[in-house]
Amino acid sequence: MCIRDRSLNDVTIIALSGIFSRKDVENFPSSVTAVLVGESLMKSSNPINKILELSGRKITYVKICGICDVETAIETAQSGVDFIGLVFAKSRRKLEIENAKKIVDAIHKYRNRSQIDLPLPLNLETIEGRYTWSCNSLISSLSICSPLIVGVFADQDISEVNSIANAVGLDIVQLSGDEGFQSISKIHKPTIKAVHVGNEPSDKVLEKIKPEAYGILLDTVDPNARGGTGKTFDWNIAKDICSKIPVMIAGGLNPSNVGPMVSSVHPFAVDVSSGVETDGKKDSQKIRLFIQRAKGLNL
Repeated sequence: MCIRDRSLNDVTIIALSGIFSRKDVENFPSSVTAVLVGESLMKSSNPINKILELSGRKITYVKICGICDVETAIETAQSGVDFIGLVFAKSRRKLEIENAKKIVDAIHKYRNRSQIDLPLPLNLETIEGRYTWSCNSLISSLSICSPLIVGVFADQDISEVNSIANAVGLDIVQLSGDEGFQSISKIHKPTIKAVHVGNEPSDKVLEKIKPEAYGILLDTVDPNARGGTGKTFDWNIAKDICSKIPVMIAGGLNPSNVGPMVSSVHPFAVDVSSGVETDGKKDSQKIRLFIQRAKGLNL
């Protein structure tokens, strides 16, 4: 049967060519029921995020922390991760400088770009404005360079933090100890500050958050560890805070619970380490599944 002999109601109309943004998709008439995308995916730093953007869905960004070798780093990048975390704090996942350099060099080659200079934060009047601006800045940077490399430190001398960050080639520093927000001004890289959450109400957690950081990570308080504990905190606290400022959520996440948490809490990003490990080592299958479920993909 020739197409002219059929009702258009029986025909699937697919648009193609020149589709690079959600606006391009929205400009097609309602009779178009699908789009065929090629070049924009090929040029994208993260094809998974590009598909979500074109479909008009909210993107939840993902950080996989505690990467210890080049092979896992590349497999994680290929799975669509947005941030790769390298640990320099006291931990079984702590990296030596030379090993960290090998991982960073491999990621630079993968993303066809070395270090990226994130914009300097604006002096906005409110904490809400400050962290909304910085998260938008991260989104913009990730659209051209992904994944970004985060170095995790805890209660270390600032000169050591700066020395390692510069030597290794980190994009971002994360402070996961009891460092005060005031120490951030001395760090040469954009800095994410971990805020540890116990049983206190959300307004008390918000009081801990100051405007000096580039981003905020909420993680479970533990007197014996600075992250990677596999323990959750009350996600109702996280939900209340996420309704006010964009934050990253860590603590006890895994492929089974990250989807429901994201659907309920709506964080800017999620962070996982032990939840994607098997027998203490990163599990590529769990990493892929975690990323897919965090981003709401049914693959």
